[in-house]
Amino acid sequence: MPPMRGDHQVEVPWSRPGSGFTLLFEAMIVAMAREMPVNALAKMVGEHDTRLWRIIRHHTAEAVERQDLSEVRRVGVDETASRRWHHYITLFLDLERVRMIFGTSGRDRGTVAAFAGHLARHGGNPEVIAEVTCEMSPAYIHGTQEYLPNARITLDRFHIMKLANDAVDEVRRDEVKTNPLLKKTR
Repeated sequence: MPPMRGDHQVEVPWSRPGSGFTLLFEAMIVAMAREMPVNALAKMVGEHDTRLWRIIRHHTAEAVERQDLSEVRRVGVDETASRRWHHYITLFLDLERVRMIFGTSGRDRGTVAAFAGHLARHGGNPEVIAEVTCEMSPAYIHGTQEYLPNARITLDRFHIMKLANDAVDEVRRDEVKTNPLLKKTR
């Protein structure tokens, strides 16, 4: 039986095999996805967002594979919620080049181990990391000490200021109880 219409694809030099899109279209999608939500982009170009996510994931994976992390010396570590109900991802940033270099799910010392492995696979050396800036999470601190042993740890200013402000608020609350002149002066 002869192939039915649409059962085969012709490979052309201006398209990635199996993609169904031109390389120029894919480049535009990747560039625009940096500036706007993928769902809005899908509506704009008249495509389903899952097809656009395939393009983005493909080119992101290629970019990650080509990473050269041999010059990384200063790293920032932060976490963010990826979904509701305490699902977190940990992000690692090259503080000198101001770029994200690794992300992984979780927020424990294993995330630092995963980063150290990623760093080594891409030409970096966990032993030469000189500084890690992170929040006061014991998991990040212990992970850094174990997997990036020569790094000096700098605690994130935001979290230190939050603790200081919380302490000042607690002292104010206690003082208001003993000094009525302080009421409504916060």
